[in-house]
Amino acid sequence: MLRIDSANNITLTQGNSAEIDVTPLDADGEPIELQEGDKVIFKVMWRRRNRILKKELTAADWDSEEKALKLILTPEDTVYLPEGMYEFDCLYIFADGSAYTFIDAAQFKVVKAIAKVGDDP
Repeated sequence: MLRIDSANNITLTQGNSAEIDVTPLDADGEPIELQEGDKVIFKVMWRRRNRILKKELTAADWDSEEKALKLILTPEDTVYLPEGMYEFDCLYIFADGSAYTFIDAAQFKVVKAIAKVGDDP
């Protein structure tokens, strides 16, 4: 199960796959297409101390039709995360080194799964 609310809070079942559209917006609310050398960092933290999950997206991850980056989470990304509440944000880093956070800290909730990838019968 994947759920994203209007405040960008994400709920994902432990060990599930997810494809999340991530769209950086400019000051006018228009999508910003990544250029060569730009990157977006999606980072999940636990209690602001430990990095749990980090994904780096580049121009190669841009979907022109959707006008969004495709963030892919695999079962391996979350299968061993304990159920609970984490935080995440998204940072756009331009090729020239300037940066801005376009999704401020929001909740990343992992809910318990009974059946998981790799379970024995």
